[in-house]
Amino acid sequence: MPLRSLLYRLYHTIPARLRVSLVNRIVRFAANNVLAHFFWNKIVLRYHLLHGAPRGLTLEITDICNLKCTYCPKSRGIGVKGGHMDWSVFVKAIDGAMRETKVDVFVLAGFGEPLLYPKLEEAIRYIKERNPAAKVCLTSNGTLLGAEVGHRLAEAGLTQITVSVNATSAEQYQRINSSNSYAKIVENTKEFLRAINESGKDILVLIQVLGGVNDEAQIQKFRDFWAPHLGRCGAIQVQPFINWAGQIDSQSILDHESAAREAERSAGGDIGCARPSDASSATLPGGGGKDDNKKDGYPPFAQDGARQEVYPCYHLHSSRMISREGNALACCMVAPDEQGDLALGNILDCSFEELYLSGKILKLRRENLNGNLRRYSPCNKCNAWKTVPNIWWYNPLHRWIGTRWW
Repeated sequence: MPLRSLLYRLYHTIPARLRVSLVNRIVRFAANNVLAHFFWNKIVLRYHLLHGAPRGLTLEITDICNLKCTYCPKSRGIGVKGGHMDWSVFVKAIDGAMRETKVDVFVLAGFGEPLLYPKLEEAIRYIKERNPAAKVCLTSNGTLLGAEVGHRLAEAGLTQITVSVNATSAEQYQRINSSNSYAKIVENTKEFLRAINESGKDILVLIQVLGGVNDEAQIQKFRDFWAPHLGRCGAIQVQPFINWAGQIDSQSILDHESAAREAERSAGGDIGCARPSDASSATLPGGGGKDDNKKDGYPPFAQDGARQEVYPCYHLHSSRMISREGNALACCMVAPDEQGDLALGNILDCSFEELYLSGKILKLRRENLNGNLRRYSPCNKCNAWKTVPNIWWYNPLHRWIGTRWW
């Protein structure tokens, strides 16, 4: 067995929560060390993403949601039909993925709140019955969480859940989530964490906060606020702020939050995590101050700092998404009803192998490695490629042999 494979297997014997903490520390160290940054991106992270990481499938089991967050296309009515995935579509997608490929991570998420899906526990059990080693992940806005839900999901076989808290005060939550549910979500999440920690199950609970709209001090205050509640299963995840393939005016949100932060500081307030009842004292966490916000506002394919050209988008090489209607999408950033050039077909008409192992998806990936993704819609409006570091090697001989990147 190659040394790197052995080391990789040893790494995965570490509990998931500790792995997340370890990786976060390494990334922060590499950010300030050129050699470490190069080694981490081009060797370690590249091996993990292209060879080590298990392949996943995202299923939009519902597009019904009880929130209309400003950073989600749903707030504009995009990709929303108002229904649940038919069980026959779910079964065909799961069976096809397991039978025809090596997919063994299933993410039940999309433009809806998965806890509203009436067969959620049944769906988790079905996956685990078909493959006990499969990982089942959810992303929830936290409005329906609690101790009872935690115990039920643990018994059903849930592997990981991301809770999109995304704020540190009621005021900030109201701004970006258009809801006054902040206090409820914080308490729900605490109860859920306690239940998962008490369950004895190895379930990773990621408490998510949006990056790109706050500075490092606010991120740290977010970490400090949640640290006493994480226990053995919880961890913090800073989610990069994206424009969802150009569907969201991300710059206006960034500018609005920057203005709110500056106003709070000018008033002498303490920007950071606040108690749920303290609606006047804090804004939110994230990654990047005012200058970084301006950088994020560049056109998606503008030159970025010292980088001479845009590197390939990793999402196109990893994403497999089946929408509520059964539409196969080349990327999870694409809204189901505005797929543009990334529509691959429907799981009811094609096999999983035809959709994701041959045909159009292979052409798109070749174009991506040749630096031509900007020719395709909606990739030409998307900035999600920046959320994964440049793991690719440039091929100086691409004019004569091979792709531009490999």
